[in-house]
Amino acid sequence: MQRWFRLSSLLLALTAIFNVAHAQFVEVRGSLPPGSVRIFVRDTIYRISGTYTIGGTLVIEPGTRVEFLPNGRLIDSTGGRIIADGRASATYNAGAVNPLVPPYIGYDDLNYYGAAGVVTSTIETEPTISPAKYGTIFNVDLGSNANLQNLTPAKAIMYRAARLDLGSVISAIRLNPWFRLSGRPINVSPARITFTADRVNNFSREWGHIVVLPGARAAFFRDVDFVNFRKDTTVDNRPVYLANNAGQTFTAAQAETAN
Repeated sequence: MQRWFRLSSLLLALTAIFNVAHAQFVEVRGSLPPGSVRIFVRDTIYRISGTYTIGGTLVIEPGTRVEFLPNGRLIDSTGGRIIADGRASATYNAGAVNPLVPPYIGYDDLNYYGAAGVVTSTIETEPTISPAKYGTIFNVDLGSNANLQNLTPAKAIMYRAARLDLGSVISAIRLNPWFRLSGRPINVSPARITFTADRVNNFSREWGHIVVLPGARAAFFRDVDFVNFRKDTTVDNRPVYLANNAGQTFTAAQAETAN
């Protein structure tokens, strides 16, 4: 029995090493404009290398790892929304319809994407949120097409992970069932999301920095691990954010109020 447990632990460790070794790294900073949607997928390790201000919607797939480099911080700003739901799920049924005959042009056809039975995805109930607010918290719009409106977070993840937004630019997407850039299945499966940070130096009071400013639309974190995040209350009294979206400088009193 002990040998079996040791073997299982070794296999889990090797799997984790394999996943990290085959993941690509992307540095993130700057801003996500209002109305825009960005999706972090589990095939990539994201490194917050500076201030990343969210004015649109940031969706994080279950199983994704987000690393905060020294001085990296994530700011959920006015109108911004962060959805980090480790319970999101979606299943793709490539055999539901034949996309290569009318009325579907191919696998990248938005009518195929929205066809009944192709994707099964629901929002996990959350007792702390009124069902009347689910649309505000969860629904994602990826475009003006009706098939891209009011998507569950998991279905939005599937769309971007399969690179369907590229359409017929890549013929393999049109002619083949959906697949990730890594070649893995497109299904979105529940898994814990990891935010990990490290200190700037041995005297750092705060490791990792996620700020939700007044006026943010939503900040939803479920089944998320925060590794090495440490909070020191002195940051609350510092006028850290001194410029608004128009580049105008706040007075010290205005900055303290905003913080």
